[in-house]
Amino acid sequence: MIKVQIIIVVFLTFLSLVVYGQTIGDEKLNQYYSEGENSFARHILSTIKYPQEARKEGTMGLAIFSFRVDCQGSPTDFTFENKLGNGIEEEIERIITTTQGNWIECETRNQSDRIKLNFAFSINDYYDSPDADLVIVAYGSFPVIKDTKLKKQYNKALKKGEFANAKKAIEELIKRYPENSVYLKQREEVESLIRN
Repeated sequence: MIKVQIIIVVFLTFLSLVVYGQTIGDEKLNQYYSEGENSFARHILSTIKYPQEARKEGTMGLAIFSFRVDCQGSPTDFTFENKLGNGIEEEIERIITTTQGNWIECETRNQSDRIKLNFAFSINDYYDSPDADLVIVAYGSFPVIKDTKLKKQYNKALKKGEFANAKKAIEELIKRYPENSVYLKQREEVESLIRN
């Protein structure tokens, strides 16, 4: 039953991308993927799976990554700027590599160009990011730790001097909001406290 719900959610997510005119942010994708970004999005959304471990652990956030495409049309050299863990990076690599053969030949593109994408992973529509190129949602009875609870965990751990726990809570928030300067500064501060 959960698998059917996920497929329906992924399908509906794709439709909302088209209806609202959201486009994938990397212009190279449209230039280099032989059938364009809409075909790429359809392929990804029809085949990606929200990893079981990530659902079980309530992992949500914005996976920011880039890759190159070699002259054989194979995606390679993946780099993750914001890792979510629990199998999400492996699933992204798996699904992107299934696009092999759908990229234009090297003669008409620069092989060193990187394609950068942002995939949001959400449980029960709890998390959303305006920076997401695609949103992958899992519905079901999965644990979700709300932002407010993570903030409380951070503050409580900080007051108790439990800096490792404070760091863990703030890193979960950074997975969801990787550009949030307040969270990034708080992580720096708690890392400094851990070192001292």
